[in-house]
Order: sequence, then C-alpha cells, then structure tokens
Amino acid sequence: GDLFRRVYRIFAHAFFHHQQLFDNYESTHLLCTRFIMFFRKYQLVPNALFKREIQIPAASLYFNRQQRKQKLTQYFARRKQIEQQQKAELESAKRHASISSQDEFMKNSAIAELESDEVY
Repeated sequence: GDLFRRVYRIFAHAFFHHQQLFDNYESTHLLCTRFIMFFRKYQLVPNALFKREIQIPAASLYFNRQQRKQKLTQYFARRKQIEQQQKAELESAKRHASISSQDEFMKNSAIAELESDEVY
C-alpha cells in the first residue's frame, strides 16, 4: 500500500500542478490509468485505500475500455510512424556515409593513381 500511495501522489501532484502536461501525457500513454488498473486488478491495495487516495477525477483518466483502446491504437500508430521515420533517417545517413567513405577510398587507392593524368 505504501508504494502505491507514494507513486500515486506523484501522479496527483502532476495532475493538480501541471494539469495540461498531465492531460497531454495521459492521453497518449495512459500511464496513470494503467497504474491504477494494475493495482485494482491484482488487488495489491485495499479498496478503502483507493477511496481515500484517489483524487484525480475519472474524467481525466481512461477507465472506459473503448476510450483506452482508441488511445492505445493512436499511441501505437504514432509510435510506428516515428520508428519508420527514424529508420528512413538512419538509412539516409548510412547512404551518405558510404558515399563519403567511397570517395575517400578512391582518393587514396592505387586505382586513383592509375586514373591520374600522368603518362608512364
């Protein structure tokens, strides 16, 4: 119960003192909602503690299954988009690096010496 109380107070602080940030983060990651649901599902704390400690309004959380599913779907779609963007950037950087290294290799190779204007 003590661990739940301490972590939940962090969420409550974030909600009451940084509400816009809390709402933005919670709407994408559902961290507080999942935290509370985990403790309820596995009955890790007595229900009396929930009634005493829970101060964040349910409207700010996503206890409704459909809302949660919708938010998680959006989150995973956004995460996939970011991963694809990072992969494309990495591939672009690799191509650029390999072109640069090939140019550097050609400047210092024996083949580059044969292609020079020198006559033998």
